Amino acid sequence: METSLKRIRLKRKFSVGRHCIMSDVSMGRENIAVPVFNDLMDGAVIDVEFSYSPSFENLSNLLHHEMNTRDENFVMVADLSLGCHCDENCGLNCPCASSNVYTAHGSLSSEAVEFAAQGALETIVECCSSCRCSQRCGNRIAQRGLKAKLEIFRTRDRGWGVRTSSLLRKGEFICEYVGEVISSEEECNRDDDSYFFEITDTFLSFTVDSKFCGNVSRFINHSCQANIVMARVVWDTNSVHVPHLCLFALHDISAGEELTFDYGDRWWKVKSKIQCKCGSARCRYLRLDLPCDSRRK
Repeated sequence: METSLKRIRLKRKFSVGRHCIMSDVSMGRENIAVPVFNDLMDGAVIDVEFSYSPSFENLSNLLHHEMNTRDENFVMVADLSLGCHCDENCGLNCPCASSNVYTAHGSLSSEAVEFAAQGALETIVECCSSCRCSQRCGNRIAQRGLKAKLEIFRTRDRGWGVRTSSLLRKGEFICEYVGEVISSEEECNRDDDSYFFEITDTFLSFTVDSKFCGNVSRFINHSCQANIVMARVVWDTNSVHVPHLCLFALHDISAGEELTFDYGDRWWKVKSKIQCKCGSARCRYLRLDLPCDSRRK
């Protein structure tokens, strides 16, 4: 009953005073429009230098360089080129289905969500172009792209944020975190690291910078009690060392509710002079020694 009342209050609040300043920031590049709202009407607009892209930029160039400079194990250690031979949906005897962490409804299983929240979920391997199964296969979820109805909106004290305009169920795929893929060397040459997300493992390290190039995920704010989690997913490369960074609902998220992600200790350690404004009772990064107006991304 309490949850239902919360959803009713959110719906009422969500429907009042909405001011759309852009009908689709993706300009048709996504499966579904991503509108931008500035209900505060403070004159703020999306940075003109920002270019919307639904996928990684510059990834192929970086991979080409890495594969030419590293030994053959970089490619062979996780060769995914041998696809399944299923006609429609991957059956129980299919090796793809045996490692599938998705439910029949296309969401991450509860167990997988919990592992992801702890940072302990192994890379998810979806069916790839070498697989004969259809695009409707239950092991092809994140690769289908954005389906969630998301909106970018102006917050009162944290710049832009992202909210959902419809109910998201626990484990539901939301979107990828994408941007310009840069090397560790290039990372050192960038002035602003606010939008950096680093991917590091034994064979490959690179950084995703979404400051000037990215998708709706670029506007998702931090919370110490986040409602979405990240999982690494692969489907279009032959190495698990080059994953897609996919975001899933940690629990049911009501329409009108802001989406938040935990940026993690490493990000906040670098940003020690920025105040966390998540407002959570469990805030881990509240700095009493900083002025209350310290800006947070």
